[in-house]
Amino acid sequence: LQGCEDAISAFAAQVEQRAPGARPLVVVIDDGEELAESPASPALETIVRKGRDLDVRVICACERQALQRAFGGWLRELRKEEHGLLLAPDADVDGDLLAVRLPRRTNPVFPPGRGYLVRRGTLELVQVAV
Repeated sequence: LQGCEDAISAFAAQVEQRAPGARPLVVVIDDGEELAESPASPALETIVRKGRDLDVRVICACERQALQRAFGGWLRELRKEEHGLLLAPDADVDGDLLAVRLPRRTNPVFPPGRGYLVRRGTLELVQVAV
């Protein structure tokens, strides 16, 4: 975990000094809940906030419970974007994560990789290749 935190801090420093118009960057984070309240959290918040204006995009896989508990910090900042992919969502609560209302389905079973792609209030049922 320490190596991950060091890398995040170094990357945040690069984002701080990034020039507008630079090549777009993508940051991919798996198990984001493990970093939610870690020492790297402030650096991740810097990456998410400043990255909005500097073509830095963050893709993060995270458990729904961690996102629901995120009242501040970098996970909350990610939720503000209202973009995401909700895989096998719970129609009663998961839409709230990205400020949408999920439709009721007659068959609530989702095969692996099926979910809703949410883009600022619009949603689309999608199937991601396995």
